[in-house]
Amino acid sequence: MPSTAARRALNACLATAIIAPVVALAGAPAAQADGRTIVSDLARDNLGTTVCGKNSLGGTGYLSSCRTKHAWCADFATWVWKRAGLRTDKLTSAAASFYRYGQRNGTLHTDPGYVPQVGDAVVFEYRNGWAEHVALVDSVENGTMTTINGNSGGTTTTSTVAEETGPAVVGEVVAGQRISAFVSPVGRVRVSG
Repeated sequence: MPSTAARRALNACLATAIIAPVVALAGAPAAQADGRTIVSDLARDNLGTTVCGKNSLGGTGYLSSCRTKHAWCADFATWVWKRAGLRTDKLTSAAASFYRYGQRNGTLHTDPGYVPQVGDAVVFEYRNGWAEHVALVDSVENGTMTTINGNSGGTTTTSTVAEETGPAVVGEVVAGQRISAFVSPVGRVRVSG
């Protein structure tokens, strides 16, 4: 059974799908559930799970990572964004796909002055079209962030969803990996049944 936070996240997505069009028709700004909070809640609900373990919504693993046994940090981040009702078009199991997503959507932040937001993706060690890792920002306070990472520690099959804490600045190092960019998710999508 999904956790309380996961149920709240799904209910918020459904409420957004119903309320936003009505508010938009009335001429007011489109109402949105806080997608960034949903990202944080879903990611946090999966702390300690493994690639083939039961996720917080009752499924197995994250996208195709259990079946194919590949590095699954990007699968985890994509799974969370998708379940939060955020756009995930052209994201793949490659961490670098988040960098390219940010480029395509105008949400790539490579400036060291950018202050990351809850729900942003953090791309580590991006170079020549490849990235070492991607994680999700869970919190930011006084220049320090906590991220939630799929495929953290161990091997691809024994690694877990885990937290890391470090500086929230492009170019700085967290858990031995340099931050190349932050990527903000794009909008909310309509959630159906």
